[in-house]
Amino acid sequence: ARDLMSREHITIHEDDSILNAMQMMQRNRHQDLMVVDSRNNVVGKIEICRIIQHLRIAGEL
Repeated sequence: ARDLMSREHITIHEDDSILNAMQMMQRNRHQDLMVVDSRNNVVGKIEICRIIQHLRIAGEL
């Protein structure tokens, strides 16, 4: 919980695309985003390292 409060977090909606998430990370110079639902409750966190890992496994990188 301390990590969540240590700096400003950028949020993304759970229905947004991975491409949108990557663009937001690049624009805001963040390596992660907090994922929120329709009520703005945090439901997860997405990290650029996980996206890259997934793309490598899928053969898209």
